[in-house]
Amino acid sequence: MSYIDLPSEFPGIIALMKYRSDTGKLIGELTEALLQGDSPLSAGERELIATYVSLQNECKFCATAHEAITRKVLLDQFDAIHPAYKCWHLRNAHEYAVQFLNYL
Repeated sequence: MSYIDLPSEFPGIIALMKYRSDTGKLIGELTEALLQGDSPLSAGERELIATYVSLQNECKFCATAHEAITRKVLLDQFDAIHPAYKCWHLRNAHEYAVQFLNYL
């Protein structure tokens, strides 16, 4: 496996983005466009999908980050998703993500 000596003060992918700031800036801009740009999906829905994908990729750092954003954003928007998910915040994020993606 490859090894890159990364600064320890930055967690996960942030350290890689700092290590190669030329490409890190582009990755950051792409991520921002995908998760916050114009889309028929709300920012919360996109973060929920990102949470699910991160869980499937077994990336705890990304899944935790996306889940925190999902909870914050969807807490104010969950009525717009579907009435059946009014108690989504009581469920495991993974279970909710699977149900939501099946709903789509």
